[in-house]
Amino acid sequence: MRTIFTLLFLSFLSTALAQTTFEFETFTADYQDLQESISLNDGEIWDDPQYVIPLGFSFTLSEETFDTIYIVEDGTGGAFSSSESLIGQSFNLFLPVVQDIIDRGDFTGAMSLSNISYLTEGEVGNQITKIEYNNVGFFEDDSLNDFINFQVWFYEGSNVLEYRYGESSILNPQDSYEGLQGLSVGLLPSLNEDTDLFEDGYFLTNDPANPDIVIIEAGQDIDQVPSLVGDIPANTVYRLTQNILGLESKSKFEISLYPNPIKDELHISYSGNINSIVITDASGRELLNLKTPHRIINMSTFTAGVYHIKIYTEEGEIVKSLIKK
Repeated sequence: MRTIFTLLFLSFLSTALAQTTFEFETFTADYQDLQESISLNDGEIWDDPQYVIPLGFSFTLSEETFDTIYIVEDGTGGAFSSSESLIGQSFNLFLPVVQDIIDRGDFTGAMSLSNISYLTEGEVGNQITKIEYNNVGFFEDDSLNDFINFQVWFYEGSNVLEYRYGESSILNPQDSYEGLQGLSVGLLPSLNEDTDLFEDGYFLTNDPANPDIVIIEAGQDIDQVPSLVGDIPANTVYRLTQNILGLESKSKFEISLYPNPIKDELHISYSGNINSIVITDASGRELLNLKTPHRIINMSTFTAGVYHIKIYTEEGEIVKSLIKK
């Protein structure tokens, strides 16, 4: 089954409002273990591992570009970051599994039973770096009988991100899911552990085969991390595709929309002449057409969701996206 959601998070530059929209897709694809991958733990038992993974290319999330992924020691085992440390700075956080995961050989004193590895494949300009967790357990599951297999794929050029899930067995969900109803899966751009301030973050919830999106607004405290309900079926893929908007025009005339997300009044800042404004919903249905537009638009009656605003100026048409709370 495939579902597509359009998401939005904001990132401010010094002179203009930049926006990145995400298309989120859920679909199925055969899960295959990596062949001839590079082991990170190399047979050693791990808990809260600390590893460095070279992507082999540059990857951009919002306005940050990086070429290295870190599995950070002060994370929970399945958290990937664009920064080596999660302390005292802002960073991106990729969360295919939020729960605390562990090597299934941890309590045996023997060798690792849960390999962590990576592999970069493809031709230059069209490479994919794949990170794999094989047969990993859960810290809160004392029996270590529960396990999950998953991969994270980073695509060169397109900056597509995928979380891929293989076979799992969860017989003790209360402990393994840490009191939640399923795995927590998400993405947190520009999280700052010292202040708990971050750009809008995203978590999946409800049916793992056809999930909904929970948007955690910038600056909002997370009382309880959202989670899926039930186990993720084998061969499930969650894909995020980015499209940078909001910097379409680099001319002397710059358009800014604020606040975004919006609650009541939308303000438009533009030094040129505006001929007309059209607002559509995420499906493209026209909701408002202003032939003699003002610089302040009352959107208090609009329902919560994602909208597109087309601004027709003497320089041409400019399209921007916004979220209504």
